[in-house]
Amino acid sequence: MLRECLGKGSSLLLDKEYIIQEVIGRGASCLVYDGFYTDPSDGRHRVRIKECFPYHIIAKRDSQGRIVPAESWKDAFEKAKNIFSDAYIRNTEIRNTMGLTNATIDPLWNQEQNNTVYSVMSYIEGKDYENYEENCLKDIFTRMKRLCKIIGGYHKEGCLHLDIKPENILIPSDTK
Repeated sequence: MLRECLGKGSSLLLDKEYIIQEVIGRGASCLVYDGFYTDPSDGRHRVRIKECFPYHIIAKRDSQGRIVPAESWKDAFEKAKNIFSDAYIRNTEIRNTMGLTNATIDPLWNQEQNNTVYSVMSYIEGKDYENYEENCLKDIFTRMKRLCKIIGGYHKEGCLHLDIKPENILIPSDTK
């Protein structure tokens, strides 16, 4: 099912005005956008914005940009928004856990708008592992060992990470 996205140049007024640049991903629970905001000193800050728009729920976007689930899916959509918001809180807790601070997203803001929930995260430059080419076998094992340590940290915090896949592993450009 094709999801209608917020178009390039769309504006979201959450804690500040965010401008959507492009859709960069579609997952089971959300759409992910590249965007930016301008601070009071005219500094431009790149961000990632997740929009709760579950793939399995029959819904459409109205002319004002609101997500409107089909009548029979309203309760399921409300539950999905609650799960999405709970995940933001949990991500914030994990980000504040020593040993995981630099190994996970940096959640900045979570807010309901357009009859859905948005989460804003800081932008990290890099390639996802699906598009990354390793130089040698040693590098593959080094990276996978690091990934196992990160997942172990999640487990110590009582989390089970169910969405481990190459496109969800970001390789920052300044690190191995």
